[in-house]
Amino acid sequence: MLAIDHVLHFPHEQSHEPVNTKDIIQSSDFVLAEVSHPSTGQGIELAWADEANTPIIGCYRDNADYSSSLKMLNPQFMPYSTPQNLAQQLLAIFSC
Repeated sequence: MLAIDHVLHFPHEQSHEPVNTKDIIQSSDFVLAEVSHPSTGQGIELAWADEANTPIIGCYRDNADYSSSLKMLNPQFMPYSTPQNLAQQLLAIFSC
């Protein structure tokens, strides 16, 4: 499914060294972002995705106060209540 049909990038999983995520984003099918808490670095990366016309899926915990600036990027928003609930929703999206 998701990991079979797509290459998943976790740029800081192996190292905390800077990674050129702009190039990764430009060649990606989509960007999945956990947006429950505002983050300047993530905001920059999401702007790069928007600029590259890379679809954005913004996941956030129910009742989270995510940045209103995200609405300008027009992501597909996906609220979730538990990690298991998030996984179920993602499976539903990507098993189509």
